Amino acid sequence: MELKAELAVVFAAGRGVRLRSSVPKVMQPLAGLSLLGHVVGLSFKVARRVLVVVSSELESICRDSFPEVIIVVQEHADGTGGAARCALSYADQHGVSASTVVFINADTPLVEQHSLERLLGALRGERAGLMAALVVLGFHSTNPHGYGRLLGAEVASDMSLPLAASKITEVREDEDCTSEELAHPLCNAGVYATKLDRATLLSRLESLPLVERSGGRAAERRMTDLVRICVENGERVLACWTHEEEAVGVNTVEQLAYAEEIWQRRARAEKMSSGVFFRSSASVFLSHDTVIGRGTIVEPYVVFGNGVEVGMEALIRSFSYIEGARIAPRAEIGPFARLRASSDIGVGAKVGSFVETKNAKFSANAKAPHLSYVGDCDIGESANIGAGVITCNYDGIAKHTTQIGAGAFIGSNSSLIAPVSIGSGAKVGASSAVDRDVPADSLALERSALLVKPLGKGKV
Repeated sequence: MELKAELAVVFAAGRGVRLRSSVPKVMQPLAGLSLLGHVVGLSFKVARRVLVVVSSELESICRDSFPEVIIVVQEHADGTGGAARCALSYADQHGVSASTVVFINADTPLVEQHSLERLLGALRGERAGLMAALVVLGFHSTNPHGYGRLLGAEVASDMSLPLAASKITEVREDEDCTSEELAHPLCNAGVYATKLDRATLLSRLESLPLVERSGGRAAERRMTDLVRICVENGERVLACWTHEEEAVGVNTVEQLAYAEEIWQRRARAEKMSSGVFFRSSASVFLSHDTVIGRGTIVEPYVVFGNGVEVGMEALIRSFSYIEGARIAPRAEIGPFARLRASSDIGVGAKVGSFVETKNAKFSANAKAPHLSYVGDCDIGESANIGAGVITCNYDGIAKHTTQIGAGAFIGSNSSLIAPVSIGSGAKVGASSAVDRDVPADSLALERSALLVKPLGKGKV
């Protein structure tokens, strides 16, 4: 049976002042994708519709970035409980199905799909043989400072693996805990699933108290109080356990860096399990959409930006930076190569040391082994581009293209001044500046005669 909620509600109204950045917290990048983007993508895996609650400052950017979701503005910053009430009120007024709802924070991007599916399974009685009205995602922490505590659940002897669901009675915020409760290691990850009918859930959310906070912070309504209210109304609340790393929240620059470390470690492990060889995995940076084929070798200190697809059995040498590129099987890249947007490297082709490409297509076995710039260029099969060659693709006003035919040879330090075409099998002599087309099977030379003059005594 498919485990999907009718609705996922993502809390994204937090301002993230502790990041000290002009970029809103939920739009901060993690592996090349915003925190909110990670959570929205996850939400669509477990819910039929996704509703994101944002502040008015974020409304425009979120509508532009996520046209597939429902955007609801939280006019008053009154906490996650207020955001949930805002979301359910919208669902009620607009006929959005909410028979099963998942709530998740946009600043916890490391939660995994199987954890949310465990929550939905617990709602159906698939955990501990108990059906629940509300399920909370929890974790065991050796340093629980700052997290809400899940009270009423027993601490198992081995919390290293996810466990069956446990009944809980309350979630107590860290600042409200007694000294005994502060030592309690079972913590709240801030993710909830419920199957309360819409009217009952909305009623429960409307009854959340407005809690005054210390330090001059605004009063808020807390989702954690929903647990207590459900228990008081005789409804069973369960917790499902997961690993602590999934609960990592992002509120500071340090936490964002830590989340990046965890995400990268996970992604590299996944790639290696599918047959990718990292010579020094910790030094390789992946993006959220990086695709690498089986048998490919990636040497140390390689960065994959967004939009990279690498075929099988390619070789990516050290210190290469690749973004927006497709690399076919058995191609060789680097070391010290930079592949920019719309680079298309064919089967067995080579982009070598200190070569930069942009909007360039290398056909099968074409080569630019070293020290070249290749932009707005289409290179034929088995063509060879010598050291120091550049395609002069910009005339100060517009970009122009260069065509290099199959089997052509471009001598070292030549400049191909676009628009220009080099025919198949043609050869361009070293240090030539080519500003008009070269026919197939021709030799093009553009070089001044060498002038040698004697110097007078004592002259330089």
